[in-house]
Amino acid sequence: MTPQGYCLGPGTVPSRTPRVPDVPRPSAELGSIATTLDELARRMRSLADEHHARKDEETAVELDEIERSLASGLRRLERLVRTLGG
Repeated sequence: MTPQGYCLGPGTVPSRTPRVPDVPRPSAELGSIATTLDELARRMRSLADEHHARKDEETAVELDEIERSLASGLRRLERLVRTLGG
């Protein structure tokens, strides 16, 4: 690469096309986030089940709602990843 940031073309003549760095695909990062969301939803479901078993319905219902929100967000994120081709 020349000091001006151009890639060297054939021979020693610099081309006029600046070098573009490799950029990771957003679907890879989003896929990783989806995995984390899935794990959080599973953990929330487990906590909700524990509270239902203890008859702590007030807490269990709140945890159920949080788990549903996480699952809904996960579905939306998975759709986006598929749309982006990931």
